[in-house]
Amino acid sequence: MIRIPKSDKRVSLGIFDSDLTVSGSRTGAFVTAAIVLIAFIALPLARPFLIGTAVAGLVVGIALWRKHNHRRGGEFAAADKNVLNF
Repeated sequence: MIRIPKSDKRVSLGIFDSDLTVSGSRTGAFVTAAIVLIAFIALPLARPFLIGTAVAGLVVGIALWRKHNHRRGGEFAAADKNVLNF
């Protein structure tokens, strides 16, 4: 919720209208995991959805990782000495 100065009008931030902002750090990952765990425990009807989204995310993540790391010749791109390994 955003309060406009000199006014008490409320500005909607979207469909879900949430003020929760989670950073992309380890702390944000911990907060997100805690929210998912609470939803998994507290909402039995949400369990199939949470499990399904985790499986779908894993499949898409592995597919993108494989596409990113393979060359046309079938060798891994990381074997190239010009590629930076982080």
